[in-house]
Amino acid sequence: MKNKRKSIKFRLLVPLAAILLIESVLMMAFNLFGGISKTLRDNAVAILIEHTKNSRLTLEQEIVQRWIYSLRDTYDISNVIESVLESEHREPGDIASDGQLNRKILNEVSIHLIRRLYRSRGSGIYLILNGPDSEAESTGDLAGIRIWDSDEAADRQILDHLILKNGPKEIADTFEMILDRDWSPVFAEGSKDEEIYYQKPFIHEKTMSTDKIYGCLEYQMEEGPDGAITFSYSMPLVLSDGTVVAVIGGEMTEKQLRKALLEDPVPSDPEILRFLAVKKNGTSDIWPVMTDMENYQWYFEPETSLNMAPTEWEELGKVCDREGEIWYAAAEPLQIFGSGNPYMQEEWIAVRMMRSDRLFAGANRVRGLFVTSMILSLLMNLLALMFAGSAITEPIQELLEELKRARRKQGSRLKPTQISELDELIDEINNLNGELEESALRISHILDASDVLIGVFEYNPDSGLVFCSRSLLKLLDLPYQEEWYVYLDKDDFTRRLLVLRNPKEETEGKVYEFESRAGLRYIRLKLMGDQQKHVTGVLADVTMEVKERRKLERERNYDLLTNLFNRRGFREKVEWLLRHQHSCVMAVVMWDLDNLKYVNDTYGHETGDRYIRLFADYLRTLELDGAIVERHAGDEFMAVMYNGSEDRLRARLLDFMERLKEVRLKVPGGYELPLRASAGVVWYPRQAQEFDTLVRYADFAMYMSKHSYKGAVREFVPEIYQMNAYQLSGKEELSTFLETHLVEFALQPIIARDGSVYGYEALMRPHLKTLKNIRELLTLAKLQAKLPQIEELTWTGALEWISDRLPVLGEDCRFFINSIASASLTDDTLRMLENRYGSLLSRVVTEITETEQCDPVCLNRKVAAIRKWHGLLALDDYGAGYSGEGNLLKIRPDLVKMDLELVHDIHNDINRQTIVKNLISYCHQRGILVLAEGVERFEELECLMNLGVNLFQGFYLAHPQLEIEPLSQEMIEKMRKLSQK
Repeated sequence: MKNKRKSIKFRLLVPLAAILLIESVLMMAFNLFGGISKTLRDNAVAILIEHTKNSRLTLEQEIVQRWIYSLRDTYDISNVIESVLESEHREPGDIASDGQLNRKILNEVSIHLIRRLYRSRGSGIYLILNGPDSEAESTGDLAGIRIWDSDEAADRQILDHLILKNGPKEIADTFEMILDRDWSPVFAEGSKDEEIYYQKPFIHEKTMSTDKIYGCLEYQMEEGPDGAITFSYSMPLVLSDGTVVAVIGGEMTEKQLRKALLEDPVPSDPEILRFLAVKKNGTSDIWPVMTDMENYQWYFEPETSLNMAPTEWEELGKVCDREGEIWYAAAEPLQIFGSGNPYMQEEWIAVRMMRSDRLFAGANRVRGLFVTSMILSLLMNLLALMFAGSAITEPIQELLEELKRARRKQGSRLKPTQISELDELIDEINNLNGELEESALRISHILDASDVLIGVFEYNPDSGLVFCSRSLLKLLDLPYQEEWYVYLDKDDFTRRLLVLRNPKEETEGKVYEFESRAGLRYIRLKLMGDQQKHVTGVLADVTMEVKERRKLERERNYDLLTNLFNRRGFREKVEWLLRHQHSCVMAVVMWDLDNLKYVNDTYGHETGDRYIRLFADYLRTLELDGAIVERHAGDEFMAVMYNGSEDRLRARLLDFMERLKEVRLKVPGGYELPLRASAGVVWYPRQAQEFDTLVRYADFAMYMSKHSYKGAVREFVPEIYQMNAYQLSGKEELSTFLETHLVEFALQPIIARDGSVYGYEALMRPHLKTLKNIRELLTLAKLQAKLPQIEELTWTGALEWISDRLPVLGEDCRFFINSIASASLTDDTLRMLENRYGSLLSRVVTEITETEQCDPVCLNRKVAAIRKWHGLLALDDYGAGYSGEGNLLKIRPDLVKMDLELVHDIHNDINRQTIVKNLISYCHQRGILVLAEGVERFEELECLMNLGVNLFQGFYLAHPQLEIEPLSQEMIEKMRKLSQK
C-alpha cells in the first residue's frame, strides 16, 4: 500500500484549496438550486407562448371575425328562400325534388351572395341546395352557385373580376361574370365512400336549431384560379322551422391566411417556425397545413405529422428535426367552432417552434458567464497558493535533492543547511546511512565468499535507484570498481540486463541464457516484493543445474541403448512435423527384428544388444535424406521419412532394405549373423493423418509382413486391415492385459461320486472390452506369438489367487490349472513358483489343453516339472481338437477330462455311451481317473454315474465362483443316492 507521507506544500495547499472549492460549490449550488436558471428558462418559454397567442389572435381576427362571422349571418339568405317558397306556395321539403323551384331560389339569392363575398374579404362563396337543378333533375347532382373573386383589390361596382365556377349560366349573364373553364351548372353528388366537404352538413344533420353554429373548416380543397390551395368554411343553411335546405360556405386562399399568419412584430428568424396545423382529438400528433415553407422544409419533412412529446412546461411540447435537434413548440387552438359542433374531432391550432439552443440561449449564456467567472476566480486563488507554498518548501526540496544525489555514492554525507530543525534531521540521516552501508558490506562479503555466484539488487520506486551488489556486476561480466555495491538508475540497470535472453519460466523464477566471456551460462532471476513498491531480485548462476536437467530430459526422450528417440521423444517430434508440414508426403515405417530371440537364446543378451545397436546405427542413415527414427519397443523400430514424393520415398525404403541384407554382426566363433527385419509402411496424408492412426496402420502392415515373408517390406492395405480389424483392435488390449495382469480366477468345484469336493478348476476371467472370452484371447495370443506370456500369467495368477483363499478351500482338495500344450514356462519362472508356492505344487493338477497341438519340447519340460512336484497330469478336452488315443498313449495322464461334446445328451445317445464305456474301461485298467465336464442335467449325471465316471464338473453341480460357497446339501444327497445304486 502506498505510504501516506505528504509534502509541506501539499499540506498547505490542500486545506486552502478545499476551502476555495467549497466556496465555489456553494455558489454553483446557489445558481443551480436558487431558481435563477429555471426562472430564465421559464421566461424564455413564457415569451414563446405569448408570441404564439399573438399569432393565434391574428389568425382568429382574420378567419373568425372578418371571414367566418360574415358567413354565419345567414338570415337574409334564409329570408329570401322562405319568400320564394311562400310566393310559389311551396314547402321546404319541395326543394329536395323540384329543380324549377331551386333555379328560382338561386337567381334570387345570387346578389346577396355577391354582397356577402365582398363583406367577408374571402376569395369565394357558394350556396348548395339540398335538391336538383332544373337541367339535371335525373342525375342526382345538386343545384347551387359558387362564385370566385379573382381580384380582391378591384372595384366592387364592376363585377367582371368575378368568376362563376358552378351555377346557372343566366346568373353569369345577369351580372356579367366570367365562366370558369371548368364551369358546371350543378354540384356533383359524392359516392357513399366519398364525403365531399359541402355535403357534411347534409350528412350530419337534416334538421337543427337555428341558434347554434355548425361550421366545418376544411383545407383539402381544389386549386383556385391562381393555383393556391384554398380553405373552405361550410355550414348548414337553416330555415326558421329548423329545416336544413342548403349549405353555405366561403373560401379563402392560402395566400390570404399566410399573410395573417406571418404578420408578426417579432423579426424573422430561421430558427423560429410558425405554421397553421390540425390536431386530431385524442392524439399528440399535429399535421402542419400551412407553413413558412422555406424555413420549415430546411428542418422537417413536408407533408408528415409531428409528434408532440410532453415537457416540464404544460403549455409546451417538443419534437425532433431530421438532424435529431430538439425544438420546443407552443400550440394555441383557434376558436372557430361553436360548442356542440359535430366537426370538432379536429382542432385547428396556431404553432410556433424554436430550437432548444435558440430558445434557451439567454439562460445558457448567463449560466456560462457565471461558471466561467467561478473557474477563473478559483484558478487565480490556486496560483496564489502555489506561489506561497513554493516559497516555504524550496529549502526543504533542495535538501531532498542533495539526499538523492548522496545515495548514489558510498560514504557520502549530507551538508548542513544552517536551519536548526533541518540540521538535526540531517545528522540522524547520516548516522542511519552509515549503519546501512555496514550492513550492505557484510552482505557483499558473504555473496563473494559463496561457491555459487549470486548477485542481488533492490529497486526503490520512490528514489528511482537500483542497489546492485558487486557480485551481480561480476556475474553479468559488467565493469565494477572496488566498492562493494553501487547505485544505478532504473533505465541504466534495465539496459544492462538486456544481455539476458531467451527467458524460460520455472517454478523458482525465470532462467535466462547469457553469453559470458567464459561461454554460455544460465542465470536464474527471482523477484520478490510488489512491482509497485520495493523490488528485490536475486540472480544466480545455474549453469550446472540446467545442464544436468537437460541431460535428464534427453534421457527421458532418448533410448539409452541405441541413443535413438524413444516413444515419447518420437511422438513429440512427429506431431510437431505433422502440425507444421501437413501438406508434404511422409512414409511412416515400422520394423521388427526377425532373429532377435534366436540371437538372445543362442549367444546371450549382450550379443542381442549389439544386434539391436547395429540395426539402430544403420537406421540412423535414413536421417541424412530427411527422417525421424526411434526405437519403439524391444525389437521394434519406427521411422518417419519425408522430403519427396511417394515414389521417391518408396525407392529410398526399398534401397534401405536391400542394403540391410549386406549388414552382418560378428559373433564369437568367427560367425557372421545377417541383420534381418520385417517392415510395414503407411502413407501420410493419403492413408491417415493422425499420429496414433499412422502408428497403428504401420504396425498392422509390419505384422502382415512378418507373418507372410520375413525380411520384406509391406505397404498398408485398408481392405486387408478391415478384414483383420478384430486382430488389430485386440492387439493393444492384449498387450495392456499382459502388462497390467487385469485378471481374476473363478473356481469351479470338481465333485467325487460320494458328493465330496475333489478339487477346483481355476478358470481365467480377464477384464477385457474387445475380446469376448478366453478362447478369443488364446487365438489372438497365438497370432501375436504371445502364448508363453499367457502361460506364465495363468500359472502365477492362478496360484496367487488360490493361495489367498486356502483357508476356505480346505487342506486336501486339488487345484486344476489349464496349461497350453505348445508353451512352457522358463526356468526362471519355474524357480519363482517353487520358491513362492512350493507347498501347493503337489496338489496341482495340470490340464494339458488339447485345442493346441503339442510341442514335444514344451510337453517334456512340462511333464518333468509336474513329476518333480509330485503333482498330477490331466488330458483336457478328450474327444476334441488334437486330443485322442495317440496323446492318451503318449502323455500317460493321471486324469482324463471328457469333452462336453461326449457328455452332452449322453443319456439319449447309445454311441456316446459306448465310447465313454470303452474309455472308462481303458482308464480304470491303468489307474487313470475319468472326469466328465459340462454336466448340465440330472439325466446326464445319472447316466455317467452308471457308466462308472469317477469325477464330475458342470453347471448342474455348481457354477464357477469368484468367492467360494459350499456345495448345496441337496446336491450332495443326490450324488450319494446315485453312487449307491
